[in-house]
Amino acid sequence: MNLVPLPLQPLNGAATLLAGQKQQGNYWDVLAWAITHHPYVWASHGDDRLLACGNFPCLIAWADQAIGTDDCDWFTKANEQESVPDWWFGLLGYEQGQYADAAPPVKPKLINTPSNIGFYPLGLCVFDGDDTYKPIGKVPPPSAFHQVKVEQVALALLTDFEPPKPLVTEPEYLHKLSQIKALIAAGQTYELNLCIPMMGSGKIQRPAELFRRMFKTSPAPFATLVKAQDQYLFSASPERFLQKIGPKVWSQPIKGTAPRHPDIRIDAAIAEALENSEKERAENMMIVDLVRNDLARHAIPGSVMVEELIKRYQFQHVHQLISTISAKPKLGIKMGEVIRAAFPMGSMTGAPKQRTMELIADLEPYQRGWFSGSAFYRTPNNDWDMNVVIRSLIYDQKTGQLVVWAGGAITWDADPEKEYQECLLKAKALVNLLADVAHQNSDG
Repeated sequence: MNLVPLPLQPLNGAATLLAGQKQQGNYWDVLAWAITHHPYVWASHGDDRLLACGNFPCLIAWADQAIGTDDCDWFTKANEQESVPDWWFGLLGYEQGQYADAAPPVKPKLINTPSNIGFYPLGLCVFDGDDTYKPIGKVPPPSAFHQVKVEQVALALLTDFEPPKPLVTEPEYLHKLSQIKALIAAGQTYELNLCIPMMGSGKIQRPAELFRRMFKTSPAPFATLVKAQDQYLFSASPERFLQKIGPKVWSQPIKGTAPRHPDIRIDAAIAEALENSEKERAENMMIVDLVRNDLARHAIPGSVMVEELIKRYQFQHVHQLISTISAKPKLGIKMGEVIRAAFPMGSMTGAPKQRTMELIADLEPYQRGWFSGSAFYRTPNNDWDMNVVIRSLIYDQKTGQLVVWAGGAITWDADPEKEYQECLLKAKALVNLLADVAHQNSDG
């Protein structure tokens, strides 16, 4: 599969202070500077594992104001971007898709994040590795980045830490799972992704360093940090929602998870068992069919293709089964409509999608907010890339609240206790990381 390089057009109307020449500077120092000086930051750091269609680039963008509110029709806004020759970065919350054409949810939010945000950047840096970048727009000299690093060395990374704890107990989860099986037996759903939140607290004084350690501990192809004033998303996402390059779009849903093991032989056996599991393959196939149907709504007839079917990928802590589906939208169809037809992603809902989302709204006590949403960027030539917000921490700097979500697909064959443990497994790396860095001062 041919990969298209990230285009590097200048920002529309922004002065390029360094004339676009490559500069020497550290990714994490630039990120710390951006977070310190600007209320809106979008940063991605894809690992070196080459998935089909590539990974997120190493990129940092910043702005002083945003567009998009709880009242904004994000999908219409996305359509309008096609006439704007500029970069656009942002974050799309789960409920924006669930309630796009219906009444807003009445369930409470754990953290009062906006439903969506978007911004045109003042400046951005696209990195080649961690120490060389191309500046685009208003970018200060490298000495400014180093100065912030010097100023932050004495700051503790995480203080006043209370570990995130599940807000749904195991007995409550098992009761919900029995309800889901009854719904499956009644033909209401075939597969439902049930998620549980975990909540803690703390004061993160060095967000860039926490993101660096998260990436070091759990490298992921769609790792992203988003700052929206006092609220942050730290995501070690392994999953792509949608990518558009030229006339073609791709989606790469994940269904099927198993833990890694330090013993190579045991790890290989776990991976083989996952790949051959009838249950996991059936779950993956259901979502592949759902994605094919979502993309087909606006696709040229016959253009929807399954490029990879249930391929196993290895990550730091888990094995995952990933499929890749592509399509060519019809001439004249805007990207916002393609996204509207596919969002929220089937891997985080289940099938059939609309009815299953209604059931999720009844079963889950809180809004998901940014979790199960998508962090995205759009280039000046109207190419897109969007992740799935999973394996993520959502943080409110004002209140000190820390929220971690995790979930899994429930089918008729689901083992209740194993499903609950799988949720804990998916959150374990992030929860352990927070515990490890609490009260530390060094850059370690």
